[in-house]
Amino acid sequence: MEDKSLLAGDRPALKRTLSTIERQTLEKGLQIVSATATRLQGKGLSTTNFFLGVSNCLFVAWSFGCIPQHFWIVYILEACVLFPVRFCHQASAKPSEVAYWLDFCWVANFTSIAGIVALFLDHFQVIALPGTHFRKYMFAAAWGVGCGPLLLASALLGNALIFHDADNVASVLIHLFPSLVLHTMRFHGDVVHKAWPSFHLNYLGFRRYHRI
Repeated sequence: MEDKSLLAGDRPALKRTLSTIERQTLEKGLQIVSATATRLQGKGLSTTNFFLGVSNCLFVAWSFGCIPQHFWIVYILEACVLFPVRFCHQASAKPSEVAYWLDFCWVANFTSIAGIVALFLDHFQVIALPGTHFRKYMFAAAWGVGCGPLLLASALLGNALIFHDADNVASVLIHLFPSLVLHTMRFHGDVVHKAWPSFHLNYLGFRRYHRI
């Protein structure tokens, strides 16, 4: 005859105490998790920062596809926010990391932003830039750097888009954004020029306008 307790689905409770090694292993794992959480919180991990990071990423993707003529403004605004944050973190690091601002990628971004500002100052006759050939060579140089070393560095250097970490987002910005801006100016040059006449982008085979 079968045991009625087994037919009813009852099972004897299995109880076992953890061994010393298992307990030590579990405690070590909990310590690692706690240390990782503390480190991430120190880098800005929070619900608010994560939400802002994801929203910013979605906004960048939307503006790149829907308003390419204004995407260069997004680049400058992102730089105005992230660069000071990155500088504060580098200056407060022990030892100081301020010397990283002399890195080629950072200098290239500073130069590109200065070039955009110079184009507007020239458009409003505040300053006078050299002639057509100089503009053409500068645009070609920007294209070569932005779509060459900077774009390759975004993959080879293992840049990670970590939404809550401003330092990582800034690294993605300086390596990836210049090529995205140049893409909009190369393949949407007509709408960029129409919206912002200070950009004369007929250097790479544009046929819709010929103003220089």
